Amino acid sequence: MDRNRDVVFFLMGFEGSRVVELANFIVGDPIFPYTPNTVAPILGVHYWIWNGRRVAVINSPDIGSSSLRAINCQNFVAAAERFLQETPQSLHVFLLAVRYNLRISDENMEMVQFLRGVFGENVLVDFTFIVMMGGEDFERDHNDTGQPALEAWIHMQPCGNLRQLVEETDRPVQLFGDRSRFENGVRYQIQQLIAATGRLSDANGGGGYTRHVFERAGRSRQREVVLCRRETVEREINNEVSRMLVQLDGIRRQLEPTEQLDRMRTLRRETEDLIDRTRREDNNTQILSRALHQAELAKRSVNDAICVCNNFIQIDHRIAAEERRMTRLHRLVQFIFLSLLMLSMSNVYPSLSGLVLSTLMCPLCAIMILWPNVPLHLLIRLSVIFVFICFVCSFF
Repeated sequence: MDRNRDVVFFLMGFEGSRVVELANFIVGDPIFPYTPNTVAPILGVHYWIWNGRRVAVINSPDIGSSSLRAINCQNFVAAAERFLQETPQSLHVFLLAVRYNLRISDENMEMVQFLRGVFGENVLVDFTFIVMMGGEDFERDHNDTGQPALEAWIHMQPCGNLRQLVEETDRPVQLFGDRSRFENGVRYQIQQLIAATGRLSDANGGGGYTRHVFERAGRSRQREVVLCRRETVEREINNEVSRMLVQLDGIRRQLEPTEQLDRMRTLRRETEDLIDRTRREDNNTQILSRALHQAELAKRSVNDAICVCNNFIQIDHRIAAEERRMTRLHRLVQFIFLSLLMLSMSNVYPSLSGLVLSTLMCPLCAIMILWPNVPLHLLIRLSVIFVFICFVCSFF
């Protein structure tokens, strides 16, 4: 291994492990701002020169708890991409920060599984150092900062999660403190860490974590991101589906069928967008199949409502057409009756000429044909007038 290779540290930590403090401790200045756990910190990168070697520290978004992983998992993966882009020829190493006297819970161990999914199953074994913050407190409690004292304390812990992590990495825990009196000061601690990266590289055949390893973990990384966001996405999808169904019920109750149709079509486009968004979130992992099923049920409900609305509109159109047909038939019957009446009158009054009959009948026929919905009272009046004219004409 080239002992003068540049080094890139990617910092991670459990909740409460003070990762930002570790980053600022390594850099030597408060470069990285502290943010509350409820806020996703911005990815930070800082370079400096250490004994002729360029060293980079990347402070990743906080994923110490399940709620923070749901918020920050995608930003964390983006930070990992940035981590590998920083000087590709450098030695890339992970630092996992823990806090002295802070219990590593089972939920914290879920973060370890997340790291395996993002970076590969062997990320802890081959490329990670465990860094324990609070070295000055350890020195105060034990009057010793040597490796044997630290290892003895780790094996005495009632909770075996820390011991499990140490056994998995199979390398000494790096004890860090933020006071100059601890182990000859900051410079000594950083020197120990840089030297440990050299031993790690030798154990890996002269290299650190690479993009090739990262790409091989692509499928498991997608799955871990979806798993972290599953609860949040399912809650959002359920809320959206509930809102859409309530809106659909309101459309049915408050609007006429012709007005319902446009609103329902708009709602169907929203359900289609929701299905597309759920599929993008799922990323072919089938983890969000339940949320996807809910979105598809919402679309099916809207489609059923649209079919019912179309049926109502078609029935209304058929009823209106039937009413128009019956109206025309009614007028035709009236016209035939009137014609028979006139013919009867022409027999009663033979002096009435056929020309007069034709002249008087034509306007009435035209009115019935061109204006099928003519009011009945108007038709009666016209008929009375026609009869009266016929009666008058009979005297001539």
